[in-house]
Amino acid sequence: MKEKMNLTIGNSKKIKVNGLYIVNKKFKSSKKQIAQVSKKGKVTAKKVGQCKITITVKYKKTKKAKKFNVKKFICKVRIKAINSNFEPPSKTHTSVRTRKPTITPTLAPTGKPTIRPCLLPTASPTIAPTSTPTAAPTPIIDKNIHNPEVENNTSTWDLVEYGRCPQSSYTPIDRPDNPQDNKTYVDSDGTVFLCRKSVRYISNTVLNEETQKYEEIYTTETNYYYYKYEPILWRVININDNDAFLVADKCLDYMQYNSRHEDTSWEKCSLRTWLNNAFKNMAFSENEQMSIINTYVYNRGNPQSLSTYVGDNTNDDLFLLDIYEVSKEEYGFDVDKDINNKDGYGNFKSETRIVSHTDYTADGGTGRFFPGAKTNTDWWLRSPTDSTYEAATVFRFGSINYGIKGLSGDSVSYFNEVRPATHIDISKFPPKKVGVVKSNGQYILFNYSK
Repeated sequence: MKEKMNLTIGNSKKIKVNGLYIVNKKFKSSKKQIAQVSKKGKVTAKKVGQCKITITVKYKKTKKAKKFNVKKFICKVRIKAINSNFEPPSKTHTSVRTRKPTITPTLAPTGKPTIRPCLLPTASPTIAPTSTPTAAPTPIIDKNIHNPEVENNTSTWDLVEYGRCPQSSYTPIDRPDNPQDNKTYVDSDGTVFLCRKSVRYISNTVLNEETQKYEEIYTTETNYYYYKYEPILWRVININDNDAFLVADKCLDYMQYNSRHEDTSWEKCSLRTWLNNAFKNMAFSENEQMSIINTYVYNRGNPQSLSTYVGDNTNDDLFLLDIYEVSKEEYGFDVDKDINNKDGYGNFKSETRIVSHTDYTADGGTGRFFPGAKTNTDWWLRSPTDSTYEAATVFRFGSINYGIKGLSGDSVSYFNEVRPATHIDISKFPPKKVGVVKSNGQYILFNYSK
């Protein structure tokens, strides 16, 4: 028995299977990227196209029958774009397209199950047109990549999509039966997500019956958390021919500058090793990696403490920005300097350096996973302070911690958020421009595939 179902993107219908003595029923979509179906038969339209829903029904012919029968039904599903059913009225009369009535077949005497689609209510009512509609103006979308623009002390950066990494908290449709820490899974709808295991120690005060004294007893609680792999957004801070200089729009992880508290530099620190190996291989495909330009990175001293050793210059695929780069107006930074807007150490605050973070980062990221901790948004720079045991940072309110003038920098073994930077050759594997972001926090997205 075949049935047809028409849906528009975002809408749902439920397939109902009617019959006597049904034991169980299973639903399966031939193309989950076009239409998903739940265990209860709810079909959700995801993408324009056609697919088939196979319904396998296990039933008995009579109530006392010991033998089970199995029958399969096919429901053809067609997904249309929103408003694809709309037909403009003719010149002579106004016509409104209505949905065809649903026909519910009656049960056969044998008791075999039958199937019919049942329309779920949509979020908004359908309005019948009474006159020829006027098309809304099409917004002008500039897909070219540009250098930052500054107007009225506000910077605007182009946003491009490049690579993927765990970002938003995620609730799987089908949770793993035996989840494993740091393992990547694929959900039934094709969503890729990362599993993280958290073990917490819980303190309980218990009365010891023998001593009649209260004792502190510690137990452990284990939970698993999941994070969805999503496209990474990057701000274009400079474009020179095919060389695009990018910095992550958000802080993507939470790491130590160096795994041990010791005399170090950007050249020798563990964070540099992690960015150019583990992170690069996780976040970028082979084609994307081929477009990354191995950059000769100048490791300059702290402008307020030039005597501090900085190590040798390096060649990196990925790196951190330094104090000079996050102060460069050409890159869209520091365009809003106000003599009255300084932190307690006399350093300029700037909204051009304020960024947010992903859920994965907020929960402690790769470095120190602890859901609910919600880190701040101080992020590492590769520059040293006045000590080789410390590194400079950007405070969450946009000023630079130079690590001098009585304000010590952060120890290299401390945890801070990580905002990677890179250069890519856009002629090899062009990134997709998805919008713009302003330094006041305003986003204008038009093509983001999140």
